Formats: sequence, structure tokens, C-alpha cells
Amino acid sequence: MNRRIVVFCLIILASIDISAQSSQFMSISPDTKALSMGNASVAGNSNAFSFYNNAASPLLSGKKGTAAVSYTMWQPAMSDNSYISASGFGVIGKRISLAGGVKYFTYPPIAYVDDNGNEKGSYSPKEYAIGLGFGYLIAPNFSAAINFNYISSDMGDDASGTAFAGDMAFMYKIKKIRIGLTASNIGSKIDYGYSKYSLPANIKLGAGMENTFAERHGIAASIEAGYMLEASSFFAGIGAEYNFNKIIFARAGVYYGDKEKSIPAFGSLGIGVNIKGISLNGAYVLAGSDSPVKNTLSVSLGYEF
Repeated sequence: MNRRIVVFCLIILASIDISAQSSQFMSISPDTKALSMGNASVAGNSNAFSFYNNAASPLLSGKKGTAAVSYTMWQPAMSDNSYISASGFGVIGKRISLAGGVKYFTYPPIAYVDDNGNEKGSYSPKEYAIGLGFGYLIAPNFSAAINFNYISSDMGDDASGTAFAGDMAFMYKIKKIRIGLTASNIGSKIDYGYSKYSLPANIKLGAGMENTFAERHGIAASIEAGYMLEASSFFAGIGAEYNFNKIIFARAGVYYGDKEKSIPAFGSLGIGVNIKGISLNGAYVLAGSDSPVKNTLSVSLGYEF
């Protein structure tokens, strides 16, 4: 394949024209619930996707373990990407948690073109990441965690590379309020053999709360702000959730991002059902007619032990 064509495809598919980054899917949480709440998840209550949101949260949740799978139609209006993930965690004793996850991202087919501009066929680019995490309860209301990820990016026969990255996460809880801090995707560059691209490293800080009233009604809210290190770009999210008897859930959120360097701004809505530990969640993205994330749809199925 003509390498100039490969580079062009990397730029278009990974949106790295300004920030020289690859594997942008690493900055997208596969958590359906988080998406429905404006991606505000760094200080949210733990769930099966805490490995990607804040791996320190399970030790302050009172939960023993959970696992889930999700499927997201990412940017269907523009490129129809598919995003599949499985994740979960387990708490060992009172002070240790183990978490892990795998996510797989596919792009639409691109054409093979030789040096003379002749089309030689097509190829479907794909990327995936596999990770493990370890959490430790430092104090009754303070926990920390560290994750390790292996990342593979395959954009064509002569355009593939791998990288290793780590995440650090912290959570502090006082009564019904949580404060979360994470640093994610800190690691090596992906080397495609002729050029290297940085991972979408970022830091996030947020706060969340939840409360129950009138016995069967509950509310939760979460807010966060972050910074993409290589792209020098700010982003933020805010979301709220209402639940009836912890069975039926309704969610909404708003996300702010730099259209040129990150994910465009959008609104989101979601619903969920939880019966005897089995949860089913859905999220839908609301955005302008020219937004690449318009009509993004995500569903997840999980079980809490």
C-alpha cells in the first residue's frame, strides 16, 4: 500500500491531524451508562466498566464484583465504527481489587492504492486493547489503582503497531460525595514502521454524589473536567440519573469537547433496568446535523455478583 495513503487514512480515522495522536478509541469509555451521562464517569459509582472510568472506585462501593459487555455504534452518521468491550472487577478481602477489560474498535473499509493510484482492494482497519488493573484501599475513605494496557493498531498490511500504556486512579469518599482523579493512556508511542504517534494521554478530575429520598426514589449526579495532554485540549461532562427502587433508571448528560482536537460537544440520554443483579442499559447521543457523533447508540448487559 502507498504509505502516503496509509498516513492519510490514519489522519482521517484517528482524528490526529492536530495532535499527532493515534488510537483515539483509548479515550472513549465503552461504558453505556457513562455515555448517557455526558461521559462524566471519573467520580461515578463503580460498575463493570470502572476499569476504564476510575479503577479505584470498586473498593469504596461495597460491591464484591461485576462484569458486563457493551456494543456501541460510534459515529454512525459519518463513519459507522463498531466498538465492542467486556470488562469487570472483583474485590478480594477488604483492601484489594482486581479489574480488567478488553475493547475492540473497527473502522469502515478503506481502499488499497498503489503508487500509481490504482485501487488494489480494500481493508478494514481495527484496533484493540487488553488491560489488567490492581486497586488498594489506602484508608477507609481513600483508594488508589493502577492499570496496565497492551494496545494494537492495525491500519493495513504495512501500517500496524503496538504500544503499552498505564493508568493511575484515585478516589476519595466523604459521606455521599465522591471525588475522583485519573491519569490515563500514559505510555509509549505507536510505531507504524515509518512514523510514531502518541496515545491520547489525559487527566481527569471530577465529583459525584447520590442520594435516596422517599424510600423508593434515588438521584445521582456527576461532573468532571479533563485535559488532553498532547492535543492541549480541555473537555468536560455533566450528567444526572434518577432511579425508581433501584430497578428503573433514567439518565441525561451534556459533554463539552474541542471539535478540532477531541470529541465534539453533544447531549445524551439513557435508560436502564436492573433486576436481581442483571442490568441492561442503553444510551443515545444527541448532536447537531453536522456532528460526527450524531445518532451514536450504545447498549450494555451486565451482572453483579
